[in-house]
Amino acid sequence: MTITALSTASGVSTKSISDFENGKKEPAPETLRRLGHVLGVPLEHFARPGIEEVPVASVSFRAPSKMTARNRDMALTVSGHAIELRAWIDSHYDTPPADVPTLHKFTGAPDASAAAEILRAKWGLGQAPLGNMIHLLELHGVAVFSAKADKGEMDAFSFRDSGTPYVLLSTKKSAERGRFDAAHELGHLVLHAESVKPSGVEAEREADSFASAFLMPEADVRAQVRLNPSLDEILRKKKRWNVSAMALAYRLHDLGLLSDWLYHTTCVNLSRMGYRSGEPNGINRESSRLLTQVVNDLWNRPGGFEQLCNDLAVSAEDVNDLIFKLAPVGLRGSAQSSPPLRPNLRVVAG
Repeated sequence: MTITALSTASGVSTKSISDFENGKKEPAPETLRRLGHVLGVPLEHFARPGIEEVPVASVSFRAPSKMTARNRDMALTVSGHAIELRAWIDSHYDTPPADVPTLHKFTGAPDASAAAEILRAKWGLGQAPLGNMIHLLELHGVAVFSAKADKGEMDAFSFRDSGTPYVLLSTKKSAERGRFDAAHELGHLVLHAESVKPSGVEAEREADSFASAFLMPEADVRAQVRLNPSLDEILRKKKRWNVSAMALAYRLHDLGLLSDWLYHTTCVNLSRMGYRSGEPNGINRESSRLLTQVVNDLWNRPGGFEQLCNDLAVSAEDVNDLIFKLAPVGLRGSAQSSPPLRPNLRVVAG
């Protein structure tokens, strides 16, 4: 929410709000109550120290030069909330340990593809198509959350903090593009985690090459698709790997299974059919199994979800924005504390 919007909704002047933020002025208790009501946060929120943001240099942003300063700052703030939420989850539940290696020596498109094959082997995935990408990342200790910008949705991004890999995904893209984003950010974690600056044109190309090879392994693609397939065949085959038609066309061209001319023609035809801006008749959007289990557990305990929000001193809406909107609308539950539990969350592949 912008300062102007907060001012309009709360009746507190923009200058006063700015002074409160900069520590120039102390708000009266009644003013805090009004601001808290509009923001949907408890009064404890204002007494907490500021969230320590993730350093900009450690976050992999898509096209950072095109990213607005507001969305960049929002992404860093969201990252801080994600770290705190993950810490809360880890303190209440048993979650899988991080198992994402760094293969930073495998840079360049061919080497990025090789890194994807190495990770598939390490994780015992073979050459078969992958199931739910979010489930797979969570199984290997990646903290996966959804990210919402102040205006619209921000693109996917990733980072590591205290040994834990984080991936934050947009929920506005098609399910197929969401899967590619998850694999792309996994590529950044594997290839660029030790880089001083994990963003940039070359880093994006490498992450794309990793994602393409990770989702569509060469051996399986060559076994399933003949040389220079028709557009109809591409539309059928994309369902095997649950990728976008454009992503499969690119992979086929990259592997030499689609000629330059036919690749160009295929892309033009796919664009005319609406496949550049979306994915007609696409698959269902993937979500988090781990977060679903957490929400279900909290929902079955009196005041469980409210306890989470109070412990973090953030609004239910802000938490819901991070957890793929998994919490039911119209959150119920009292403010009473629930008994300390540590259920064993078992995340399985699939």
